[in-house]
Amino acid sequence: MPTELAGIGIQSKKLLDACFPGKRLTALLFLDSYLDEAIDASHKNNFTTILTDFNPLVSKYLGDPKHKHLSKEKRNEVLWGFHEKQMCRALGSSRESYGLNF
Repeated sequence: MPTELAGIGIQSKKLLDACFPGKRLTALLFLDSYLDEAIDASHKNNFTTILTDFNPLVSKYLGDPKHKHLSKEKRNEVLWGFHEKQMCRALGSSRESYGLNF
């Protein structure tokens, strides 16, 4: 992914985390100070749909068919588990890369 980001003018060192929550959907977490620049670079490269208010806990993003049969409550539990794991990974990476303390 760093090569693809550099190809559209986004500095991968400013990327805190990336995940792929659904079909044709990539969630990128940037430092606040870099967000506007990343969005501008995305627009310049014809990425027309950029969600700045993406909510990873919305059940429509749980696209794996193995979860389709679950109740809404169980689907929400799965989403919370995925989200918690992703945030722990991002925070751990942030501490190492940026020397941040949480």
